[in-house]
Amino acid sequence: MNFTQALSNINQARLFVVSEFARAQALVHDTKTLCHFVFKDEMNAADVKKYVASVFQNQNPPRAKLYESFLQKTLNEHQQGVFMVTGAKEIRHILAVASCAETPAGLIYEGLMKIIGVLQAAQLYPEYFENLEKRFWELREKGVSQAQIEKTFKSTIFNYEKVKTITNAYKMMQAHTAAAVYMCLAARGTKLEENIKAFALKQSAEISNDFCTLGAGANAFAVVSKLLAQIETGGAKAYLSAENLPDWRKIFDYTLAAVKNVGYSAHQIMDAPAKEGAFLKALVKEYPKPRERLNVLKWSAEYKASLLLQDYAAAQAFLLAN
Repeated sequence: MNFTQALSNINQARLFVVSEFARAQALVHDTKTLCHFVFKDEMNAADVKKYVASVFQNQNPPRAKLYESFLQKTLNEHQQGVFMVTGAKEIRHILAVASCAETPAGLIYEGLMKIIGVLQAAQLYPEYFENLEKRFWELREKGVSQAQIEKTFKSTIFNYEKVKTITNAYKMMQAHTAAAVYMCLAARGTKLEENIKAFALKQSAEISNDFCTLGAGANAFAVVSKLLAQIETGGAKAYLSAENLPDWRKIFDYTLAAVKNVGYSAHQIMDAPAKEGAFLKALVKEYPKPRERLNVLKWSAEYKASLLLQDYAAAQAFLLAN
């Protein structure tokens, strides 16, 4: 199925995402790691308890029950996500759950973000996070709450909060960037090319509305706009396989490098919610109208001193213009 066909209706879009996951999972599957992709409505139809039993095949009833409640609670609260659990024979399972967007383009974009989330879970500092996952589930099985575990990790593991905050920002920016890059590569040479570019830019810009809580991770637009401009000026080959198809390995590597080189220091990423985020909260309260707020922001000393705020403003300006 080609990309244009996938955009024709929701069912075709779903099939396209599943087929792309099948292509990408070859980078993850090995003797100790298995990855899975499911749409939220499919999981609900199958029943979370039965899904956990059939996929993770964990023979430890208390642990299996924890997986069920954790997954159901997270799905209820967040609708979607990427989850890591240990199954039978200590096999690590990475599960991507995507909610169903109302449009084919929206569904594909979200599905591609989840695929990159699976690759991140397997390849972004895996030794560090696999160890934490193991400790997390061992403590949960002993009755320790998720909040208490998080508190313990922060107080006993050196740099835990720093590593988690920075990698979360990278993950969010990269997921949007990879989805945008993939869709624009797939649309090259079709009559949909310009529309898909505009769509991808808007998707990455809209997350800037959550900057106050998400911090640097909400600034995906800065990287997306840069890489899409490079693709237009002959940079597509960097992401393509010998068969001229989007190459997941190349997309993962190049988008991660671009995110890491966005220009924010570790301290800026760490401090963004408390520093720039707090400043924007106050600005939103004083100037509730987006256009007026953006004009005031661009005259502020905080804006002139912060690349984070400058990138945020670029995303907001794009949204106002489109």
